[in-house]
Amino acid sequence: MKNKLFFLTILASLVLIGAISYFVFTHNQVSNQSNQNIVPQSPINQDLGCIGEGNTLFPNDGNKCCADLRPEWNYNLKNDGTCEDIQGALGHQLICIKCRDGICGNGENGCNCPQDCKNFKCKGPGEIPNYTAPGDDMSTQCCKGLKHRIQKNQFDENCVNLFEKYGGGGYVGICLACGDGVCDSKYESKCNCPEDCK
Repeated sequence: MKNKLFFLTILASLVLIGAISYFVFTHNQVSNQSNQNIVPQSPINQDLGCIGEGNTLFPNDGNKCCADLRPEWNYNLKNDGTCEDIQGALGHQLICIKCRDGICGNGENGCNCPQDCKNFKCKGPGEIPNYTAPGDDMSTQCCKGLKHRIQKNQFDENCVNLFEKYGGGGYVGICLACGDGVCDSKYESKCNCPEDCK
């Protein structure tokens, strides 16, 4: 009797172990199949290895926009029409957009692509345009009738542009009421507005 009871105990244990093993194996198989159907949630286009339209990146992080896009500084258009610089954990962000195609597209607004989107508050006298990209015409951000000029503190005493004298990049400039016959000494000088300042 004892041998029979011992045999049944061993048999029950083996059946239990087999059932547990089968459950673990089939569960892992289902999990692996499910994971294969999950598409990675990443701004990087997995097929092309580049950042897609409307997604962000950081300067010099090794990523690049897809061929038909270009990186622009990422600004948020606030409800009052003003622009807010968006910064992430690594500093200033760029956004990949199709700026300058005549369409206010995905990720674009009047701050990061004023060439396509006009829904932004123009810059008044003494206000500095948002930097977009090298070579851009930032005068489009100045209110009607204002002129886009170099800031007065970027000249030396002989009216030589310091960027041209020492190098180091370009400038965002400033919007001025230059030509109105009044020399606004806070923003204007004989160097950036000779029409008003003698």
